[in-house]
Amino acid sequence: MSDIERKYYRVEGGKALEAIKTWQEKYNDVLSIWEEFERKYTANGSFCLGRELVGCYFNGPLPNGWRYSESTLNGKPIYVPNSRTKKGKAIKDDMKSLPTMPDGFTFDAILGLGVMQVKHAMSPSGIALVHASFEYLDGQYVLSLPVGAVTDDASGPSSITPPDGCRGLLMSEYWTIKEAAAKKAKEKAA
Repeated sequence: MSDIERKYYRVEGGKALEAIKTWQEKYNDVLSIWEEFERKYTANGSFCLGRELVGCYFNGPLPNGWRYSESTLNGKPIYVPNSRTKKGKAIKDDMKSLPTMPDGFTFDAILGLGVMQVKHAMSPSGIALVHASFEYLDGQYVLSLPVGAVTDDASGPSSITPPDGCRGLLMSEYWTIKEAAAKKAKEKAA
């Protein structure tokens, strides 16, 4: 668990909800393109490193143009394009043309927050890069912002303020929402 303190906000509309929907749309668009890539090469799943798709899983025989990467994830072997073959080079070029997944920096930019940092004793530089995040809990979005974060843009350092459409939550309110969502998920799974 992170030792960076966070403040939670119920998202009720405005720029906050718009940013969440925009990020989700970007994520779903990229996911659809990655899934199309998997179908094209008969893969049963894919593996990403950071924001980039870098390998695939296959349940059946390995198609031409792929090789074992000597890595596994959750016991599944990861295969990568075999750059020593013409087919593998074409697959690698196709893979490199794929869009990257949106991440915390993407969400921060959509919110208009820029690159955020906080003082952090465990970091060699004394600062840590941090991001806004969101959760969907019990039928509602909750936005999380790091406490004490600042952004440094052309006008100089400035404190982070929540976007419109947010209502601050007490920690007790946040945990009530989170526990209710966990209880419903557990009941649904049973």
